[in-house]
Amino acid sequence: PLNIALLDSALRSAQQAGIPIVFLASSISSYGGVLISGENYEMGLEAGHAGGELINELFDGQGRVLILDYPDMDIIVDRVNGLREGVLEVAPGSEIVASRLGGTRPLGYASVKAALAEGLGFNTILSLNDAGSLGAIQALEEAGIDPASVVISSVDAEGAARDLIRRGHFLRASVSVDREGFSNAAIYAALRLLAGEPLPETLIVLPGPVITAANVDEVE
Repeated sequence: PLNIALLDSALRSAQQAGIPIVFLASSISSYGGVLISGENYEMGLEAGHAGGELINELFDGQGRVLILDYPDMDIIVDRVNGLREGVLEVAPGSEIVASRLGGTRPLGYASVKAALAEGLGFNTILSLNDAGSLGAIQALEEAGIDPASVVISSVDAEGAARDLIRRGHFLRASVSVDREGFSNAAIYAALRLLAGEPLPETLIVLPGPVITAANVDEVE
């Protein structure tokens, strides 16, 4: 939920009625249920590390990094903190030149288009997710940017992202999300709650591997 306050009354009614609730979110009240969460900081850290490795390989360690973030959501702030720390850990000679809104394709597109219009120089984009990356790529394509001159590291490793990684078209790395793990955790939690069995308030699902051109055809 982007705004849990809009659902508060209904969720409190469900809680009072004894209906078990399972959320795929971690920074909200559980309403007596269970929160299924990814390790958002770790996801960001792995994507940042991958971006740093690309910077070292392609730009002699001198990255000029544009970050696509979404500061209104705490879990995304954690992920973006991981992006920042990860890239500077691996490529300490890099500079984070700006942070702009991402998270959706329109936001990623608008932010990168504006950055290009401003003359903001960057050779690396770290994106909180693939949706923002796809918007960024659209803006880069429209501007006639050479895919070899800007690289993107992201999170989600969706099908469209894997195709771009396979082609080496801007997007070079994306941290995969264990969707089967999230689904299994949600069903497990729901069944345990229905049976009246105890569970921790939060169940953590670990991030999957980083998808690159080296393993894109091997990792599901």
